[in-house]
Amino acid sequence: MVSLKSNRRVVVSLLAFSWVLWISGVFGNSGILQAYRLSQVRRDIGLRVQALENEKEKLQGKLVGLETDPYVQEKAIRESLGFVRENELVFEFP
Repeated sequence: MVSLKSNRRVVVSLLAFSWVLWISGVFGNSGILQAYRLSQVRRDIGLRVQALENEKEKLQGKLVGLETDPYVQEKAIRESLGFVRENELVFEFP
């Protein structure tokens, strides 16, 4: 016959093991909290990638304009180099 002390030890051991397993499952490196943190990081990286793709598209549109559109080319030259047309007045405000 199994004694009452032996049964208690088994139950306490199982409870302790279950508690340790649960704690490691929640707080461990492969735990639920780590999975949640990683999902947040993945979401943030996805948003950053989307923002960079949008910026890339915008810059590619500007590049196409600079390569093909004389008006865009003239505007860029005038803004970056400060060129003016003949008989054109430039007003500079402090």
